[in-house]
Amino acid sequence: MKVQIHIGLCCALMQVWVLTSIGQVNEEKKDFQYWENASIQYDAEKLNKQNLYEVVPGDYRVFQFSTNNGGDPGNYSEAPTIIAFEAESDVNRFEFRDDQIAQQGGVYLQDCRCQDKGIHKIERGVITGERAGPNKWTVTIDVFVTGRKTEKEYHITESGTFQEIKR
Repeated sequence: MKVQIHIGLCCALMQVWVLTSIGQVNEEKKDFQYWENASIQYDAEKLNKQNLYEVVPGDYRVFQFSTNNGGDPGNYSEAPTIIAFEAESDVNRFEFRDDQIAQQGGVYLQDCRCQDKGIHKIERGVITGERAGPNKWTVTIDVFVTGRKTEKEYHITESGTFQEIKR
């Protein structure tokens, strides 16, 4: 009798777990935004501290793409990722390649419970942008980053319309 109760309890718990996992909707959220008269700031000595990145007042136009990566099924977690870079404030079009991206402050940020968490400088790729209206830019990102600890290569491709964020 006790064995049947334990088996029944295990089956009930499995059904609850399966129904909970199936019912979870992991919709990826993406944000495309930029700031005028801004700059990227972070502590270059503590790149593994993901909370040290911020957009502050400055002399550039800062672009930021962010995503929650859709979360992890079953535990409702999200692992935010950010690509950010600066561009001159007086241009209506730009193209940055490889080393130019790093010169423009290009960073990749993983806010996760992983070995490669934190800020990584973008090593190579192409980022292009063109003004699409008074408060809009169309930007295409195709960049590669190597994880500091794992040496895993991350390839990020994204395209979108960036909206201005007012302070």
